[in-house]
Amino acid sequence: MELVLLWWFILFVLGIVVFPISFILLKHLPDKGYAFSKVLALLLLGYLSWLLGYISFSGGTILLAFILIASFSGVIIWMGVGRSFLEYVKKEIGFLLLEEILFLVVFLIAGAYKMRTHDIVGTEKPMDFAFINGILASPSMPPLDPWLSGGSISYYYFGYLIVAVMSRISQVTSGEAFNLAIAMIWALSAFVAFSLVYALTRRYRYSFLSAAALVVFGNLDFIHRIVQSYQFGDLRIPYYNFPSNPGAASGIGAAWDFMISPLQHSWDYFQASRILAVSNTDKMINEFPSFSFFLSDLHPHVMGIPFVLLAVALSFNVIKSSALGLRVFGGQKFWQFSQLFLLSIVFGGLSFLNSWDFPTLLLLFGVCLSFQQWWAGPASLGDWFKSMIGICLPVVLGALFLYLPFYLRLQSQAQGIGLVGDRTDIYYLIILFGIFLIVIIPVLIDKLSAKGEKATKANKVKKSETLICLLCGKDGTGRNFCGYCGGELAASDFSELDPLPEKEIKGYLIKVGEIFSKTSSPLYSWIVFFSVVLVVILLNISPLKLGSMFLVLLLMVFGCVSLASRSESKEMVFSTLLVMIAFALVLGCELFYVKDMFSGGNLYRMNTVFKFHYQVWILLSIALGPFFKWLMENQWVRWELWKKLTWGCLAVIFLAASAMYPVLSFASRLNGTSPDQATMDGAIYYERNFSADYQVIEWIKANVKPVMGKVPVILEAWGGSYHQDFGRIATNTGFPTVLGWDFHEVQWRGSGDKAVVRGGNPDDTVVHRQNDIDTIFTSSDLQLTQNLLKKYGVDYVYVGDSERQKYAANAANLDKFVNLGVVAFRVGNSVLYKINS
Repeated sequence: MELVLLWWFILFVLGIVVFPISFILLKHLPDKGYAFSKVLALLLLGYLSWLLGYISFSGGTILLAFILIASFSGVIIWMGVGRSFLEYVKKEIGFLLLEEILFLVVFLIAGAYKMRTHDIVGTEKPMDFAFINGILASPSMPPLDPWLSGGSISYYYFGYLIVAVMSRISQVTSGEAFNLAIAMIWALSAFVAFSLVYALTRRYRYSFLSAAALVVFGNLDFIHRIVQSYQFGDLRIPYYNFPSNPGAASGIGAAWDFMISPLQHSWDYFQASRILAVSNTDKMINEFPSFSFFLSDLHPHVMGIPFVLLAVALSFNVIKSSALGLRVFGGQKFWQFSQLFLLSIVFGGLSFLNSWDFPTLLLLFGVCLSFQQWWAGPASLGDWFKSMIGICLPVVLGALFLYLPFYLRLQSQAQGIGLVGDRTDIYYLIILFGIFLIVIIPVLIDKLSAKGEKATKANKVKKSETLICLLCGKDGTGRNFCGYCGGELAASDFSELDPLPEKEIKGYLIKVGEIFSKTSSPLYSWIVFFSVVLVVILLNISPLKLGSMFLVLLLMVFGCVSLASRSESKEMVFSTLLVMIAFALVLGCELFYVKDMFSGGNLYRMNTVFKFHYQVWILLSIALGPFFKWLMENQWVRWELWKKLTWGCLAVIFLAASAMYPVLSFASRLNGTSPDQATMDGAIYYERNFSADYQVIEWIKANVKPVMGKVPVILEAWGGSYHQDFGRIATNTGFPTVLGWDFHEVQWRGSGDKAVVRGGNPDDTVVHRQNDIDTIFTSSDLQLTQNLLKKYGVDYVYVGDSERQKYAANAANLDKFVNLGVVAFRVGNSVLYKINS
């Protein structure tokens, strides 16, 4: 656990250095962005290290990046924030320590788990590991693709770069950094979720609930398995790589047997991510954060979670402001330009981290800003539009321009937008998101009536006429911005407001709400309720399968009505917007999909559902706390006993099913592991299972270095994706091979017949490389072999067990490389040849 403490200490120092920056950027949060300072520090350090890396990617440039960040923090302190910053820390030190302890505890738990499940094996972990090592092996940016010599990584690799930077700072091995990064992301996600939801609720219990929903809770796969056991005795369609028991008896007995002994019924944590069946053999990916952490693939959508929450927090910070136009960021140009610049780095970084997140979070920011500017009271619609353009345009253009080197080299498999031909059954929608719907739906229904209770009493305060600077804390009453530091002014207390002050829109939405809810006529309300349920069922069983779409669209309408029907706190308005955008994503996945390499088969919208439903889970996790607070503090006291019992029973069942996932996953994942073999180094898997390869890898790390800035190319056999025994030298050293996992490179480059380097030789394709590598290993023609080696700039050729097995039909020709170079290292039958230049 020493390495966990080391990384915690590094993050603590980075967070302290960046805290003055988050202090101005997230000034409306109770902790002034303390929790997010660690995330912001990683992003800024990664971004500057990447930019400076175009000169040299080294410890020196990382240190220079840190100095630049520390200098900017110093300028902020010097600009008049220093006294209020220190006073705030002194006043709230207890709360900040509580947050820090939460982060450390989760980090230690996650670290202990990763020490028991450390092996970098299975699924796409070798790909993630290869990217980290490829970045560490690159003398400069852009980073080399270890599975494609001569090319740079054509993927959103910012997360891998941040992990590589942390590896360099801490001087841990890449195998250790891999597992530390998983634990770090898990802890940071819980940490910042807690901070953000505390800002929305001012209650610890709801903050813990949302953090648990994000990183611990699972979907309702447990209920799904009970249903499957009742109908078929076991899974009707086997999960990938897991046996089923189609001969088992079905019925109540089978369901009960599964409930009391799920681990005996081919249960595994992996199955919960493959629920959406689209054929008798194919299932779409329905991943969620808890599954991601148990699986421990270090993928962009996982590494991006804390940074997504940073963008969510920035959107909330904007909606809390009372100023018009750029005064949202303060009165002085320094505060305005610096915050616009930081926003551009954050939102641009989302695309670099995981491009799927960029449009969603930009939409959230734009919606929040539009509401905030509306509330600020522009003189006309034209003024409102000018204010929006004045903020959004610099942020969007900056987000693209600041990461231009990344976009210029990026190749993609995206081929446009298509229309969805099938629909998600409403049953699956409940299984996937039921833990959220059980809370959100009752709250939205309750808020349909304009005559109901108003927002939570804890949020009701009298409006104050005193204006306080959010940066330096000085009185700014009567001014547009602080006369001392130029910071943003806000009332010392915040009252509720009408989210939709435009009378015509508000009146129309209230009338829509009255259609579904008449408090004066309970019978009418019941008729409407059962009518809606009947319509949903009928639409769901119709050939068009429109039940899910109708339900989600109806809930979005309810969200709009709730914003019109009553005064609300900004916190609840923001939470409602999170829910509405989440539902909009679900609806969008039922209408459109992004065309890619999978577009020709049953899984044509797999990536679209996978990536956007993942965002839905994150947004609903944050909204869960505020919505549960509303339900407990407003609805619960007004409900009759039968409502409490009905909802309470359903909620307990859903919560228990959701909580079963992490409990059973821990048991499943730790089964067969031993505390005696606990280690943070995931690369030890290769030592235990590929002994000869591992010795060659260690020799290469110790003896092979870049020459004159050229990283050596080490040829090994290419192989199919997901096969651990191909690309293993490149994966572990970062030194590129001519071709590693072929289908992954096809996905990253867009086609097997497309030039592997953007703007490069059109004949240099994945298919051509496959043929050339086969020729190199199998041909008896030394001249042809030498020409092909020269074509790809090969410095070493490795012939190990995988090469001898793949090219067994031409085994005699595998020893010819001694005539083209010398034996650099030998372990048994595994030989590394150094090719003559």
